[in-house]
Amino acid sequence: MLRFDKSLLKEVFFGFFLFNFLYYFSSFVVELCDLKLHNVVSKLDLFFPTLTVFIVPYFIFIIFFFVASYFMGVKDRLLLHRFTTTLIISATIGSLIFLIYPTYVDRDVFNIKNKILYFIYKYDVGGNACPSFHVLVTWCIWIHFRQLEISKKIKLSVHI
Repeated sequence: MLRFDKSLLKEVFFGFFLFNFLYYFSSFVVELCDLKLHNVVSKLDLFFPTLTVFIVPYFIFIIFFFVASYFMGVKDRLLLHRFTTTLIISATIGSLIFLIYPTYVDRDVFNIKNKILYFIYKYDVGGNACPSFHVLVTWCIWIHFRQLEISKKIKLSVHI
């Protein structure tokens, strides 16, 4: 049974806050310095349509981040510390890469007709497309969850 631990919740929120701070800070510096952004849209990207349902994984991802991090901390507090440290160091390296080679994805490639998707894409940070930070977080969760001694069903659901 999962127990509620306020200090554990604070650590999860701290990791998420610091990670987001690094993400937005690097985007702010690029914008402030008026650095040239490099479009990373390929010809292959043009063949895949943007569907409204694509928004669902992004919302689920945010919830997944908090639940997986908290669960990891309940099972092994030291592993949560290593996860948070890995996440912060990785985000710092990713931010430095972005500052050296700022990238973006041209929003016009999505051809967005849905109002919800358009609103989100319109107000999303325009740059920092590569390295992809949500992939980085997913990788960190995956790597650290493999080290937990939990049922195979829970591990499989996290990996999926």
